[in-house]
Amino acid sequence: MTQDPISEDDALSPDALQGMDSSLLTPEERTALAAISPPEPETDQTWYANLADQVDESTLGRIASKVIQWTRLDDESRADWRVREAKGIQMLGVSDTDRLPGATFEGASRVVHPVLAEAVIQFQARAIAELYPPEGPAKAVVLGDPTDELEAQATRVEDYLNYQYTRLMPGAFQAQDKLLFRLPLSGSCFKKVFEDTLEGSRASVFVDPQDMIVPYSAIDLRTAPRYTHRIKMSRNETLRRMAAGEYRQIDLPHPWEPGLISDDTLQQEVDSAEGREQTDMADDQRDIHLEMHVDYDLPGFEDVGPDGKETGIGLPYVITVNEQGQKVLAIRRNWKESDPRKRKRLWFVHYSFFPGLGFYGFGYLHVIGSLTEAATGSLRALLDSAQFANLQGGFRAADAKFKEVGEDGVVSPGEWIPVEMGADDLRKVFFPMPYKEPSETLIKLLGLLDEMGRRIASTAELLVGEANNAAPVGSTMALIEQGLKVYTAIHKRLHIAMGEELNLVASLNGEMLPETPYPYHVSGKSLQIMRADFDERVDVIPVSDPNVVLGMQRIAQIQAVMQLSTQAPDIYDRRAVHKRMLRALQIADPDEILPDKTQTPRMDPVSEGASAMMGKAIKAFQDQDHGAHLTVHQMQMQALPQPLQGTVGPALQAHIAEHYALAYMMQMIAQMDIMLPMPNAEEESQQPSIPPELDAMVSSRAALLVQQQMAAMQQAQQAQVTAQQGTVQ
Repeated sequence: MTQDPISEDDALSPDALQGMDSSLLTPEERTALAAISPPEPETDQTWYANLADQVDESTLGRIASKVIQWTRLDDESRADWRVREAKGIQMLGVSDTDRLPGATFEGASRVVHPVLAEAVIQFQARAIAELYPPEGPAKAVVLGDPTDELEAQATRVEDYLNYQYTRLMPGAFQAQDKLLFRLPLSGSCFKKVFEDTLEGSRASVFVDPQDMIVPYSAIDLRTAPRYTHRIKMSRNETLRRMAAGEYRQIDLPHPWEPGLISDDTLQQEVDSAEGREQTDMADDQRDIHLEMHVDYDLPGFEDVGPDGKETGIGLPYVITVNEQGQKVLAIRRNWKESDPRKRKRLWFVHYSFFPGLGFYGFGYLHVIGSLTEAATGSLRALLDSAQFANLQGGFRAADAKFKEVGEDGVVSPGEWIPVEMGADDLRKVFFPMPYKEPSETLIKLLGLLDEMGRRIASTAELLVGEANNAAPVGSTMALIEQGLKVYTAIHKRLHIAMGEELNLVASLNGEMLPETPYPYHVSGKSLQIMRADFDERVDVIPVSDPNVVLGMQRIAQIQAVMQLSTQAPDIYDRRAVHKRMLRALQIADPDEILPDKTQTPRMDPVSEGASAMMGKAIKAFQDQDHGAHLTVHQMQMQALPQPLQGTVGPALQAHIAEHYALAYMMQMIAQMDIMLPMPNAEEESQQPSIPPELDAMVSSRAALLVQQQMAAMQQAQQAQVTAQQGTVQ
C-alpha cells in the first residue's frame, strides 16, 4: 500500500514529515526531517549487548549478591563522611533540625551564622557564569598545524557541542548549576556522561555525591577496582528501559520495599532542608538500581591470553542490579571493541573543590566548618543575652498579691498600673536576675571569626572597593589577582574537569553520529556535523578561561590592553581590541556595533563627511582624488560645531590622515615611475607585500628622489635668503 504525496502546504510540517515514507520525501524534506529529530545511533550494538541474557540464573544470582555486598561494604566505609555531609547542610541554615551549639534551653536562639552559606552562594554565582555562558560551554581547537580544512572542522565541532548542551541534552544546565552549588559545600561532586536510550541523545547529569559509592582503597575513578552509582528510578521508567532493551524484562518486587540505606541520616537531612518526607504512595516510590563499574571475571566470557588459556584477569564491565529484588538487570562490556588493551571507559567526571588527602576533595565545610560553628555559637549567645537583658526576670515574694495585674504580675510595655504598695515594698517583693548586656568582647570575637571565615573563603565584597578609583588599571588588576588567588586555583580544577566532561561527550559523538553529514538548524543559519569530525585532529576544551574567574577581572585585562594600544597604535588592531571589550561586557553581536571596514563603500567627500557625523565607517581608496577630498574634509573639520568635535573629530581626522598617506604614496609612485602592487578596492586599505627585488629598487629610487627634493628645497631656501638680504641692502 503506497502513501499519497503530501500537499505543498504541508510539505515541511513536522507531523506530515514524520508520518511519511522517507522514499517519498524530497531532499529538502529529508533535511527538514533530520532537523526535527536527532539521528538514531548507527553504532554496532552487538559488542555492547546485554550479556546477562547469556548467563544462567544461578550465576546471575551470585553476581547480584556480590554487587550488593560490595556496595554495602563500600558505603559503610564512608559512614563518617555521610554524617559530616548532614552536618554541613545544617550549617547552611536551611535545615529545620537544630544540632549546632547554642540552643541549650527552651526558647534559645536557633540562628545560624551565614558565612558558610555566603561562601557557597557567591562561588556558585561566579562559577556558573564562567563555565556555562549562554552560547554554550564548549570550544574546539586544532591540534597541530592549522589549515582551512581543520579550522572548519573545529568550528563544526564547537557549534554542534554547544548546540547539544543548549538544545539536545535535557537538564544539562540545571545539572551544572546544581553541581556548582553542592561542590563548595561537599568538596566532591560527579557528572555522568552516557548515551540515554530513552531520550535518543547524549546526556550529562548531576550525580549526588551520596549516590556515588567508591571503595575505601580508591584514589581516583580511573584506577579504582570498582565504583557504584546508586540510581533511584520510578517503576515506570524501569519498565520503559526494559522495553527499550536496556534492562532484562524480569519481575521485580514492589518499589516501596526497604532499600539498602532507607534510614540514612544524610537523606533525612536533605528531606528536612527541602521540607518534605517520604510517603507510602506507590506512584511516588523509586526502584533502587546499583550500577557498578567493576573489573570482573565474568563466567563464560573469561579473558584469554595468547596461549589460549584463561588469564583470570577481571575485565571492565557495567553490572546493573535491582537492589530490592537482588536481580541482575544488565551486564555490558565497558571497553571499546577496537581497544586491544581493554581499558575501562569512564562515564563519570569527578569535580573537586580543594584537593583532599584521599579520594574525596575538601569543601568549605572542611576548611571553615569549625569557624562557622564558633561564629554560630557566638551569634546565638549574643542574641540570647540581648533577649534576657530586654525581657528581664527574677524572683518575686510568694505572698505578694496584685489584684490590678492578676496572679502573674505581667505588665505590658508602656503600661503604668497603680498598686497599693510603696516603692520600698516593691523593691522588697522583687529580686531581678543579674542578666548582663551583650558582651563587647563577644561582639569583637564574632567579628574576628567572621573576618577569618571570609578571608579563607574569599567572599569579601569588591576586592578593590577601598582602592583609589583613579588608580592605574595595572594596580587594579594586581589587587584583583591577589584577592582571587583561592578562586583562581579552584576555577582551574573546574576547568580541567569540565574539559574531561566535554571530551566524553565528543567521544560518544564520534561513535553515535551518522557517517554521513547530519544537518541541524540554529538561529539564523543551517549547519551540519558528522562522525568523522570528532577525531584526534580536534581537541575540545571549555570556553572558560582558567585564569579568569570574574567578568570584572576580564574587563580590567582588556582595559590594560586598550591603554597599551593607545600608547603604540601602530602594533595593535584597535578594532579587535574594542571587539574583545564588547565581548567582555557580554554585548551580543559585537560585529553589528563594529562594522567591518572591508565592507565600506566608496563615497564622495561630502558623503564621507556626512557618514562620519552619523557615526558610520568611512574609508579612503587609493585611486581617489585625494587633494579634493582633503580640501573638503579640512573645511568640514573647521565647520564642526563644538558638541561634535569630541566625537566626530577623531574619526574624521583619522580619515584625513588616511588620505594624506595615500596621496603621498601615489605622488612617490608617479615620480619614481615604478608601478607598485595595488590593493583591491574591496579589501581593507593596506599595502600588500612586495618581492625583495622590488623592495630594493623602490628603496634606492625613493632615497635618491628624497635627496633630490631636499637639495631643491635647500636651494630654494638659500635663494630666498639671498634675495631678502639684497632687498635690505
